[in-house]
Amino acid sequence: MAQVIVIDVGSARHPARQVSQTQKDPEHFSIERLVDRFHPDLLYAFDPHPGVHDREWALNGTQVVERRQAAWLHDGTVQFDEDGAYSRIGSGAAEVFCFRLSDFICALPDAEIVLKLDCESAEYELLEDLVATGAAGHLSKVLVEWHGERERDALAASFGDRLEEWSH
Repeated sequence: MAQVIVIDVGSARHPARQVSQTQKDPEHFSIERLVDRFHPDLLYAFDPHPGVHDREWALNGTQVVERRQAAWLHDGTVQFDEDGAYSRIGSGAAEVFCFRLSDFICALPDAEIVLKLDCESAEYELLEDLVATGAAGHLSKVLVEWHGERERDALAASFGDRLEEWSH
């Protein structure tokens, strides 16, 4: 059986996205939802929100690697705007470390790779870069929560039946 790797961009684990401190619904967190659905060997969780901390842990047999970084179009830093429960890259006064998602995907070992994007409108640029670099061909499944009103039909068509809508 092939190794399964999930990449969770916009991992939603920070406390600001919890319903309340007393009502911690595990279905609300994308990491738990992705582990339950795909049973990956390895899950990378990336989110630039200040409530996210670099750590590694295990969940139901899955090794989880969580990083406070933004998936983006280059390695280095990117402008960042944190607005309560959500964070946006590409604008704002703060900076956060970032990595080029397409390079990260291409450097992974041969595996079934699932990508989930919930990144507050950055999904368009990231998907375009994945297609342009050929990294999209490494993906078995792409889950996207669309933000904004940009044209997405042509972009979605590049992924065919591998693309599916993601929602909270």
